Amino acid sequence: MPDGSAEFGREVIAHLKENCQFEFEGDHTLHAEELVFYPDTILCRLTLKAGTRLRSRKYRRTLPRDTDFYFLYRPRLGEDRLIPLSNDRSNVLLANHWFDLKLRDDRERLEYVHFYYGVCRAESKGQALNIPRTIGDVGIAATASADERAATLGALWRYLDEANRSSLVVRFEEVGLYQWKRYRAHVPAQFADTLYDIELKIWARNGHVTYNKSAPIYRTSGLQGPKLPRLGKIHMPAYIDRFELLRFFLNKITATFGKALYAVATLLFVLASIASVLFMLEATTFLSFAAYSGGCRGCRDGRCFFGPW
Repeated sequence: MPDGSAEFGREVIAHLKENCQFEFEGDHTLHAEELVFYPDTILCRLTLKAGTRLRSRKYRRTLPRDTDFYFLYRPRLGEDRLIPLSNDRSNVLLANHWFDLKLRDDRERLEYVHFYYGVCRAESKGQALNIPRTIGDVGIAATASADERAATLGALWRYLDEANRSSLVVRFEEVGLYQWKRYRAHVPAQFADTLYDIELKIWARNGHVTYNKSAPIYRTSGLQGPKLPRLGKIHMPAYIDRFELLRFFLNKITATFGKALYAVATLLFVLASIASVLFMLEATTFLSFAAYSGGCRGCRDGRCFFGPW
């Protein structure tokens, strides 16, 4: 779909008006980008200029500043579908169900994670967690020195594609079974002025993404991570009924409980393994002492006596 197509823009705006009760009067721009991991689906950014008069359901207001509205749109004859995006991951998980998320290889998984944290809040601050796909995705301040730029590239050397030194390569491994199946990898991540090597997991069941920070690999004032966009709100379209939203949130709670149960089971397994090792060490020590002392001379009052008879 060509970016900025007038026909496509009219189609999207008509869909917003008819199904989301979202109307506006004023200057606007529409940016469209196709996504490889949602078949036939387009990521849209609608920017309404300051002074635009907006009506969303029963609410009417004039925008005091430029405002971005993000949503996913699948154009199909008679079956157009739209899912608004917010800074919460719930809408992304809902889109994964509606638009049939497909992660066929490591490149698509990296693209998905870049998209996921580009709109979802990952930290308490207003900074986005930037998962770069290429060297160009790393946020470098305009005031950064040549040494700082070179050091930033050096910090990412082990992720560089050997064939194309401007692209980053990440290897995901499949771990777990059934509802705990996930894709795990160590990826570079930028948060504000710091680059981290993080352990990242994509849960196959619903596309939920989690991560654990490790020690930072590079920090400098020359790095400047992107801001998390403050997204305007678009109400869910009428064809997504409340019962489906309720089922979705129940599934989300179930998935969260399942991950917590998995963590508890893993912890119990580790504790049982430690107890088994300690038991074997104690048994080995007992038998070694018995052999060294010449064997057991008998028991009295529940105690063993070692040494020659």
